[in-house]
Amino acid sequence: MSYLRGYADDLPLETWLQKYIWPAENYFNKPDYIYDASIHGIAELIFNGITCFNDMYFFENKTAEAVRKMGIRAILGEGIIDFDEEAKKTEKVLDTVENHIKEYGDDKINFSVSPHSIYTCTTKSLIKSSEFAKKNNLIYHIHLSETE
Repeated sequence: MSYLRGYADDLPLETWLQKYIWPAENYFNKPDYIYDASIHGIAELIFNGITCFNDMYFFENKTAEAVRKMGIRAILGEGIIDFDEEAKKTEKVLDTVENHIKEYGDDKINFSVSPHSIYTCTTKSLIKSSEFAKKNNLIYHIHLSETE
């Protein structure tokens, strides 16, 4: 989200997400955009002496490519947002995480299971993703206590 930094700041969380961030992400979030924003964000991290970061976003394969190019370490979590009671999107994202681990996982790149929050995922999704994290010995990364 480095390219969206400062966009619509100082708003209540729900307004910021629903009226500004999610529409902007819907418009901008494409693989090349994520790769370019990741390169930019990683360059800032390196400039400031940071050698490892934890990320929850989308198209994490593109972030993994940027991590490899820049030589930094990362824990990457493909974001899960699943309002569906059947948790169909969660299953698809967990399959994506498995594929990312196989393709990009190495001594510098690890992966996490990253449901966005308790208000964007069903209970079923949260349980399913937690079980997957435990089964695969992965970090469970969630926005648990956000501000209004």
